[in-house]
Amino acid sequence: MTLSAIEYKVLGTGMAVAVLVDATVVRGVLLPAAMSLLAERARAFPGRNGRPPR
Repeated sequence: MTLSAIEYKVLGTGMAVAVLVDATVVRGVLLPAAMSLLAERARAFPGRNGRPPR
């Protein structure tokens, strides 16, 4: 069973749209929400005495 060229194009377009939507949702919604919920704990550098790396 093989796929035709049209089916490959549809599959590729669908995958591209899925990646773009996923990246938008994760970077635009979930990451900022997690950072605001974690507040100061999200900005700490454990194991480096609380200082950012040089």
